[in-house]
Amino acid sequence: MQLADVLPYVKAAEPVQRDAPALALPEEMELVCRPFVGRLLIAYAVDEGTAYELVQREQLRKSGLDGDELHRRAVENLARKVAESGVRVQPYGQILAVFFDGNLEATLMLHAPLWQYLHRELGGALVVAAPSRDVLAVCATHDAQGISELRDLVGRVWPDGDHLLAQELLVRRDETWDLWQAV
Repeated sequence: MQLADVLPYVKAAEPVQRDAPALALPEEMELVCRPFVGRLLIAYAVDEGTAYELVQREQLRKSGLDGDELHRRAVENLARKVAESGVRVQPYGQILAVFFDGNLEATLMLHAPLWQYLHRELGGALVVAAPSRDVLAVCATHDAQGISELRDLVGRVWPDGDHLLAQELLVRRDETWDLWQAV
């Protein structure tokens, strides 16, 4: 595994279990993660061609990098991947759906230029649905119909989707993420 090619990877703190018990791992096999928002974490992954391999503590230790440097490299690599592949934003009713590579759509929450663009397009703070790693949609906080459509989207994806992340809606306000609280 080459950590030079590492990408950030948004994942749930506790994946949805479907009749599978959780396993305790030795510390060196634990994933390198940092808190993100709500129950979401930022893990780190390397694309091995057929699957993403998540970075474990022992791999990070052997690389000589610290967690902050790993994160910086991962975010830079994501920006490079976005520049190479492009992101498509498409309207669906009152919401905008974000398409990338079919695996890292939710991870695009870490790509600041996308959120600067969406802020300019929609105005004000943004409400976001990221029910699974490959589903990301957004609307403005003042758009009640859009928020309803985001909730419907989450309901369609949850609980039978793959790589589930969050049932809660999120909000991006002043370049920070938080859980959405309707007022």
